[in-house]
Amino acid sequence: MSQSETMSLRMSPEQREVIAAAADFCGMSRTAFIVESAVGRAQDVLLDRTRLVLNADQWDAFIKILDGPVDSSAMKRTLAAPPPWKEQCPI
Repeated sequence: MSQSETMSLRMSPEQREVIAAAADFCGMSRTAFIVESAVGRAQDVLLDRTRLVLNADQWDAFIKILDGPVDSSAMKRTLAAPPPWKEQCPI
């Protein structure tokens, strides 16, 4: 992905040091660390505000699925998989 936009940030020297230390720990530049952290947080904020709008029939079908049997094999695979944060830098 090519970088084509610039953003200036104001922060205290202490904040800059913390960011620099974390970026160094992750083997990233400060810019890459800040962008990855900011984008991840932005996605979390937006996903938390996502609404699910259903009509009555869709709602009934949705509830039926939720109340139905659970595919335990998928759950077992999920629980056996390593947590995603262990595969990446702990941001």
